[in-house]
Order: sequence, then structure tokens, then C-alpha cells
Amino acid sequence: MDSLNFSDISELDTLRRIDNFSDALKLSSFVFSLIPHYTKDRQPIDVCKDVFQYYKLFKENKFFGWCHSNALYLHLLLKKYGRESYVYNYGLKDSDFTHVVTVVTIKESQYLFDPYFNRCYVDEENNPLSFNELLKKIITDPESVKSVYGGGKKAVYFEDNEKFMWMSPQDFEISVLNVWRTLLDFDKTMAENFNNINPLMLIPQKIEKTNLLMKLSGEPYLEFF
Repeated sequence: MDSLNFSDISELDTLRRIDNFSDALKLSSFVFSLIPHYTKDRQPIDVCKDVFQYYKLFKENKFFGWCHSNALYLHLLLKKYGRESYVYNYGLKDSDFTHVVTVVTIKESQYLFDPYFNRCYVDEENNPLSFNELLKKIITDPESVKSVYGGGKKAVYFEDNEKFMWMSPQDFEISVLNVWRTLLDFDKTMAENFNNINPLMLIPQKIEKTNLLMKLSGEPYLEFF
């Protein structure tokens, strides 16, 4: 896959490499702020199109993204950086309570980044949790897992006001969880399945992983595993 042309995406001009946890969070924050959200629009990203084509569409509010689009776009950008990653879909299969994130490999460890909510996870001493450490802690002591949020705000379209409003990662996450709780009986479903209403309990429930690969012809395609 071709490398990223930084002249095309000016916001990434100072982020030339993804070498550590902080770099990956900066890229996740860029995706969070770039992709606008519109409740009624769930168009899938076509991986045969270049990331810059979607960059322009996002900037012009002509293409919108739910969690899958945010995670996949981050995955596509990481491929441009030459950084290994995959898209991770988790939750209660065949229910409304699923979510999609990106798992990134950095120095032989994998880390979960959630560009939809601009969030990642650390322990009680603020040390980044690897994906395996995160899964273990969720099972043994979920309350010890802390969320860390990146900077920036997301453009979210509100139909009542017929306009976009800018929301922080925390406020956007709260708004989504409030919908789950008030309209979809989230707490009841979580208590029945896990005896715990902490949304972290969903993360170990793998539904599917996705990775972008290339055919010999140079055509990209998605592998599901």
C-alpha cells in the first residue's frame, strides 16, 4: 500500500510516524475530529477509495461515520503509516449493544484505540494497558480500568436543531450511552448477561476482526477472521 502523502492531509504534517502509544492516540484523535456523525447515515467505507478521497468528504460534511467507519478509517491510515492493526467488532451479537474499535500493534504489544469516542485505556497508575492486559482486567477487576480521552471535538448533527454541534469525546460517549439506557434497556440487558452494567464487560465478547489486505493485482480487500 502506498505511503501517506502528508501534503494531502495537513493535520498530519507533524505526525510523520506512529512509534508509541501517544502517537497512536494523536492519530485516533484526528479521526475522531475529522469524521462527522449523523444518526440516519450509515454508509460503509469503500476500501478501494483512497483515504484522501474520504478525507475531503468528511471535511465537507458529505460523508458521515458511525463506530465502524471511524475504526476502519483509522485502520486504513495506520496501513499508510506501515503500522500493523486490525478492526475489532465486539459486544452482544445480534443485539444493538455492539461496538467497533481499532487494535494497534506497537513494539510487540497490541493496544485498543476507540476513535469513535476518542478513547483508550490505562491502569490505576495511568500506564497504558495492552489489549491482553485490558481483557484480563475486565474479567478480574473492571473498576480498575480507566478511560483516557484524546483532544478535539466531533461534529454531530442534531435533527431537532437542524445543525451540527461540536461535542467532546466524553459528552459524545455519554449521549450515546444515554440512548442505549433510556431507549434500549441497556442496564437490564447488561445485568442479565454479566451481572454488571459496566460497558467494559462487552469488550471481551468478540464478534469479528477485520484486516485490510492486498491482492497481487494491487486491489485492496478485507479479510474477516
